[in-house]
Amino acid sequence: MEGPANDHLSGDQRGTWTARWSDGEFRFTILQNNINADGTAGGLYVIKNTMTMTGTDSGTGKFTFQILNNAGAVVFAGTGSFKATRVRP
Repeated sequence: MEGPANDHLSGDQRGTWTARWSDGEFRFTILQNNINADGTAGGLYVIKNTMTMTGTDSGTGKFTFQILNNAGAVVFAGTGSFKATRVRP
């Protein structure tokens, strides 16, 4: 997986995903570099997601996230939920 930076204080997103077709579940992890205002490395965002398909083009899920400093220590963490809908032309 790849995604763009959120703003000038973050790097590109990189990640991996797996699917369990038997129960319609997808798991994906996204990593993103944090950049300090002076341009130096500011740590890492780690986001872990689990999504269950609720239809052909939709799903719901939960995620956890951590913000790590340059030494790898967690400085902030949390959880959340989301809904996803595929947009078709």
